[in-house]
Amino acid sequence: MADDLKKALKKAGLASEKEVRQARHQDRLRRKELGEEGLAEERERLERERRAEQARRREADRERERDLQAKREERSRVARLSGILQDADVLAREGGPRRFFFETPSGPIFFVDVSEGLARRLALGDAAVIAAQGVLPREFAIVSGKAAREIEQIERARILFWNAKR
Repeated sequence: MADDLKKALKKAGLASEKEVRQARHQDRLRRKELGEEGLAEERERLERERRAEQARRREADRERERDLQAKREERSRVARLSGILQDADVLAREGGPRRFFFETPSGPIFFVDVSEGLARRLALGDAAVIAAQGVLPREFAIVSGKAAREIEQIERARILFWNAKR
């Protein structure tokens, strides 16, 4: 293979005949200097390096595949959540004059304007307030208890207020 490379370099005009002869001579001297044992050790070393490089590439490929899988799962989770919120959001249909105040798990108190019936459903636990950032154009969504159970399975942290007995 080394001779093929030397011939290719000569043919391409990148090396002269003299340089090719000198390279062959240097190669013979190196082989003579190393001897059979030295050449065998060098081959073993090169083989170990090749195997280590292959192992490193395989591990990098596995890591890349794990990252891709995690991203696919995240997109799938967000798509499921988006579908549930868009289908089950009752705030758009049942907004009204009453302000329903709720405290988030992180502490701040917010309110949403709802109808009397929706306020009653929220108080009884038949509806839940969900954080809709990144999924809907609003900050909050109100969904039925059934949809809240599905959201709880997908991403518990999105549920900001729910009076349901779990």
